[in-house]
Amino acid sequence: METQTHDSKRERELLARIKFIKASAEFIREYEVVADELRAKNEEKKKIGTDLPGIKKEIKALSEIVDVQKKDRDEKQENRDSIEKELDKINERRKRARDDRDKLYQSKYELKDDYYGALISYQK
Repeated sequence: METQTHDSKRERELLARIKFIKASAEFIREYEVVADELRAKNEEKKKIGTDLPGIKKEIKALSEIVDVQKKDRDEKQENRDSIEKELDKINERRKRARDDRDKLYQSKYELKDDYYGALISYQK
């Protein structure tokens, strides 16, 4: 076996390169471990993602159902509000009618008292 002689500068460069490559081996192994973990996570993500279109369709269908229910609830609330307004109007009219009736009764009793008072004073 024959060896070549290099100048010392070239030899130092090669030794430094060998040292760098030996030191890099550990980082390369760590990189491969991390890359394997990343591949496993990506595979898991793909498995999870396969059900995603079905889930999205289900969410969309449920959202539509919720929207219909919200619309129905809003309509019911509007109906309830309009009924309450109508009831308020009816109660106000009833109150005015009662007040008018009470005034008429008061007037009737006053006229009755005046009449009987005049009748009593006429007979004396």
